[in-house]
Amino acid sequence: MEVRSSPDDRELSSLSRKVILDELSETLAGFRTLLAKQQWSPETVTILGSFRNLVGHLRTACPCRDRTEQLELALEHFALHAAREPYLPTDGDLPAETRLLMDEAAGYAYFSLTLLGIFGREPFNSPLAAAAQHGPDGDPELLAQARLELAISPHSARRLVDGIRVAWGLPSATVEPLIASVPPPRSRVCPRHHRSTRTASRGAGR
Repeated sequence: MEVRSSPDDRELSSLSRKVILDELSETLAGFRTLLAKQQWSPETVTILGSFRNLVGHLRTACPCRDRTEQLELALEHFALHAAREPYLPTDGDLPAETRLLMDEAAGYAYFSLTLLGIFGREPFNSPLAAAAQHGPDGDPELLAQARLELAISPHSARRLVDGIRVAWGLPSATVEPLIASVPPPRSRVCPRHHRSTRTASRGAGR
């Protein structure tokens, strides 16, 4: 009820998207506070750019197709490449604690990207029936287990999410060298959907 901004927001995909992005914004805001306490060098600070861009895209998110595509591109970029090549030449450039934080943030972004792929599209019943044919990996309950697994290990959680994505017919996610960088976020919210962006803006600004 809180995320509804107009009488038109009654579709599962629309409501789910707002809830997912709101929680993602608040979670990344928490990670941002923790990352601010870490030690950064000129060689490692580059990875913060993708984090900052993702937060910026969340702040101005709205149903417009171009903004939606850029947000999902930024989310995929961060989820698959945070704290990995081509940002860092070697794994030893980041302190262990900092790397763990980046892996946890990227793991949560990967989980959120998967939730958007499942609940942020219509119709829902057809993918649900297809996922059920994949056995345990297609059980919606496994999404809750993956969320709990994130609190234990982002690496084991990724394995669960990988299987979930296959069961739900989502594109395979692999870490590959980037061809292009994510476009920077817009500095202003969409004038047409300014109401729907308030929740994401509030979470990202905390």
